[in-house]
Amino acid sequence: MLLTVDVGNTKTAIAVWSSGEAFGVRQAPTHEVRDWVKWVAEGGAEITEVMLASVVPAAVPQWEAVANVLGASFFALSGTNAPGLRVEVDDPAAVGPDRLANVLGALDWGPGAWVAVGFGTATIVDLVHPDGRFVGGAIAPGAATALRALVERTARLPEVPLVVPPRAIGRSTVEAMQAGALLGHAAMVDALVARMENEAGVPVRCVATGGLATRIARACTRVNTIDPLLTLRGLRRASELRQ
Repeated sequence: MLLTVDVGNTKTAIAVWSSGEAFGVRQAPTHEVRDWVKWVAEGGAEITEVMLASVVPAAVPQWEAVANVLGASFFALSGTNAPGLRVEVDDPAAVGPDRLANVLGALDWGPGAWVAVGFGTATIVDLVHPDGRFVGGAIAPGAATALRALVERTARLPEVPLVVPPRAIGRSTVEAMQAGALLGHAAMVDALVARMENEAGVPVRCVATGGLATRIARACTRVNTIDPLLTLRGLRRASELRQ
């Protein structure tokens, strides 16, 4: 069976795939899990292949070691080896593996050009053409990251929950901060999708993923669907394209 692993700055997520279906989906804070082999083994699946997308370079040898213990083959996605993609950017090796997995996962949703949005520690917005040409995108501080920086750098602004407010005109400091951080973030994503569509000269659909997707994407007008497994789905697609 295939084990897909998405190592982010904040969280690590895994899923086991069989016959195109995911099960054993789990996630944990990246810095907290010490025994990855035990964590995987607790799922009870017999793993034959490990596919990894990691934005934490130190995690790559760790997961290769996990694959060796499991007796599984190992593949770490990168801009120089991405199956099914032509990475048409200035420095393919510098592209985050999560970005590549996201656009591969987007193509799994159907034909046409797609914009994949990842709402995490950073917000990433990337465009892929239907023929697999990855042409780049945009990276911004994530909504929680930006809000945390705002609180840390001001004397009077309080910590606020990451909740989408009912209006853009906040009637309190808390609502105003939520409007700026969340509704403002949604507006930024909508504007980037529209600009990318115009620059690419083709109509695009948009799929969102990430820890904040269920909150922010619903405030976006350009997000067509939310897929919590998008990155892992892209890794599954990469595995299939390697066969």
